[in-house]
Amino acid sequence: MTDPLHIQLTARPTVDDWQPDCVMDGYQQATIHLGHDDEGDIVATFVRRDPSKLPMSARWRRQRFALRGHRLAVMYVHGWNDYFYRRHESEFWESLGIPFYAVDLRGLRVKKCVRNRGFSRIDL
Repeated sequence: MTDPLHIQLTARPTVDDWQPDCVMDGYQQATIHLGHDDEGDIVATFVRRDPSKLPMSARWRRQRFALRGHRLAVMYVHGWNDYFYRRHESEFWESLGIPFYAVDLRGLRVKKCVRNRGFSRIDL
């Protein structure tokens, strides 16, 4: 029987390396390629603050949590037809020493990057 949504998932998803984010300065993105369906490629793009640009206090707090054996992180999932751009949410959690990741679904961030290629900055 055929899947009613005609989804073909990749047996082994591929993951791009972290690279500078094209939407927000000081952030990085990595895209996971999961397969394709009737609407096109199925991808999820993870966004994080560039660890090398974190303030020393946030790095120290992360290290302190790790030394105590606490493995904390926040995963932000946006609305249906949106992409992550709320810098203040990321900065809040990172200031506490807790890594913050956002996931953009269905390639909305990738499509925005392609549409805006050639611009050095995107105004939101």
